[in-house]
Amino acid sequence: MSIHHWTSYNAHEGPSFLPEDGRTLMISVILDAGSQEDFEGIRVIIVRRETEGADMSVKERTDPARSSYVTGVNYRKTLTNLRSREKNRGHLTHMTEGKKICTVIFELAPTQTYWGQFARLVLIDQQTSSTSLRIIHDHFEHSVSSTLLFLHCSHSPRPEFSPGGSIRKPTRVRAHDIRVIPVPKSRPPWPTFSLPPALLSRIVLFAFSEKQKGWRKGLLACSLVCRAWAYLADLVFNDFLDTSTSRTDHDPPNITTVSRSLLRNVARGLLITSFSPTKYLRPTRVTNVAFMAFCEAQNTILRIANSVIDMSLESTHAFLFQDFYDILCGLRNVQNLRVTRSHRFGPPAAEDVRHLTFEEIMKIITFWPDLRKLRIVNWKSLPESTSSFGGAGTENIIASSIENLNLSIGRLGGAKLLSLTGPSHSPTHLRVARFDAVKGLTNSDLLAFLLRVAPTLTSLSITACPIPRSSDDEEYAIDVAMPCMTSLENLLLDGDLSTANALTRKVRRRPRDDNKRRHRISLSNPPMMILEDVLEAVSITGWESICVYLESSMGCSIRSSVEVAQVARTRGIDFRVSISPRELASPDGF
Repeated sequence: MSIHHWTSYNAHEGPSFLPEDGRTLMISVILDAGSQEDFEGIRVIIVRRETEGADMSVKERTDPARSSYVTGVNYRKTLTNLRSREKNRGHLTHMTEGKKICTVIFELAPTQTYWGQFARLVLIDQQTSSTSLRIIHDHFEHSVSSTLLFLHCSHSPRPEFSPGGSIRKPTRVRAHDIRVIPVPKSRPPWPTFSLPPALLSRIVLFAFSEKQKGWRKGLLACSLVCRAWAYLADLVFNDFLDTSTSRTDHDPPNITTVSRSLLRNVARGLLITSFSPTKYLRPTRVTNVAFMAFCEAQNTILRIANSVIDMSLESTHAFLFQDFYDILCGLRNVQNLRVTRSHRFGPPAAEDVRHLTFEEIMKIITFWPDLRKLRIVNWKSLPESTSSFGGAGTENIIASSIENLNLSIGRLGGAKLLSLTGPSHSPTHLRVARFDAVKGLTNSDLLAFLLRVAPTLTSLSITACPIPRSSDDEEYAIDVAMPCMTSLENLLLDGDLSTANALTRKVRRRPRDDNKRRHRISLSNPPMMILEDVLEAVSITGWESICVYLESSMGCSIRSSVEVAQVARTRGIDFRVSISPRELASPDGF
């Protein structure tokens, strides 16, 4: 094929044919109107390899009775030309000499499956120079703009299956269509209508943001529209690592392929603004070699993509941990970090998997001045005797202004918790704090933390956290700090963490505004609180929504609940008591 022509190729299910024959192939070659003057004939060559499919062959069909019904139209003229070419086959070489011929080459390739051997046609490049290829059929037509031929193959083109699962012959011709299109001799370097790259990128990302499957193929198609749009292909680095969306990626990329692409062009690293190992394709059966290859690619991406803002981390290979740790310390732009101790992905040998400890995480984030959101799930701490980060955790003061802190499933001391609030000489910026199944904190530790963040804290959640007091006379940290937490809007407490003072000491600093979010407190199983105490607190509390969840109705009567609900209604407070297994709602539920 000439380099000044494009080729459009399509293989599809063609017309039907007689049921007893399942070995017919159809090939059509069409010269576009602009290509007809460039060629004086069309030649179709079928080849096969010497070492594969030696028993495979094709034969051109010229039977009018069989060819006429293949497509349901009259091809008598075409069949007449086929017969005449059969008679003059010996003049083929003489006719093609010195002529500009449009040549198309197919390979008849065998395909071995569980059901046997099948034949398929594969369009190959004319530049292929293999001595093992042998011509088994040569078709030529002179002075034509299109050609259509039917080939009878010695083997079935493909298997098909009936609803019952048994194999049956195909009922349609396997059609191969080729269209030759000329390349314009003069093309403008840019399209006549072009958009600024920033605007076009936004349009394309918006178009594919909701697609669940196949969006990468669509993005590739956009990048192949013209040279001016080729840069759109790089958007794949910006999109599939986006962890801000909750959509499931049904077509995850291969992390090794992505790392190699970044090595070829390190400038692409600037496009990656978020990283999560869960966004990449993972093998179902993980060996030590596969896990190490995954972690090596992970290190490569993080080393090049040093502008990452949003990051999720799980684990790495023990042999690559030091490199992994040094790369993380070298990052400077991270604003959102999630660390999860996951055992779902890794080799069978546990010693080959290395997780970040709490002390190592604290050491890393000391180098991240822009960190705003931190979440750590299921962490482990180094023994006090072996920790190089300081037993009390005071050697590593976090310089960043963390605004959102979420800690789940782990052991934590008071000094380490305070270090997450930043230097003591500077104001804190913490707005949201969530603790779930955190052990090691005492009531005094919690009080020191709450007093430190009281001016800015707007949301606090403490669930499944045993926080003991030194004695029964020690006042709860929540009760003591409540008057100081003037910005607190949402409080969720589970267990023995407060008394009714958490309600009475809440001060409403602003007038009621229905357009703003209501200040809400949720108390689950408070052992030191009864509804009589709540009744007194409701009359003076600054909370605008109160929810109390009790596992037992012990000490709770319908009469007291009604009284609390009536007082709450007069003050415009949304009050609700839930007692398992029945719920008492205010005010109409009594």
